[in-house]
Amino acid sequence: MDLYATKRFIAEELARFGWEMCDEVSLTHFCGVATKCFETAVGPKSALVLMEPYFGVHALKAEYWSEGRNVLSTMLLKIDIQADQKVLVEALPKFAEEVEKHVGQSYAVRLHRSKA
Repeated sequence: MDLYATKRFIAEELARFGWEMCDEVSLTHFCGVATKCFETAVGPKSALVLMEPYFGVHALKAEYWSEGRNVLSTMLLKIDIQADQKVLVEALPKFAEEVEKHVGQSYAVRLHRSKA
């Protein structure tokens, strides 16, 4: 699959876990793949999944800013450029689960959940 098709496939797979595909401009011209909104004590905040080149592979990364830092800065899923859809289908649930776990540990989300 080419880069665009891979990003689109990843976004469609992440949709099973509540993510929304980024707009067409982000998919075709930038690194954006998918976003997901999380309720926090300070209101809704979004996480973003990105894909960019990384030493001969595609790197799937995530961003969610809390307390002045990206709490997902250590999230990295290396995807072989020649990877087939089966590899992605197997890897993406764990990636999505890890993102949810790290976002859930952020202060604003924990505070919101403790009040709910």
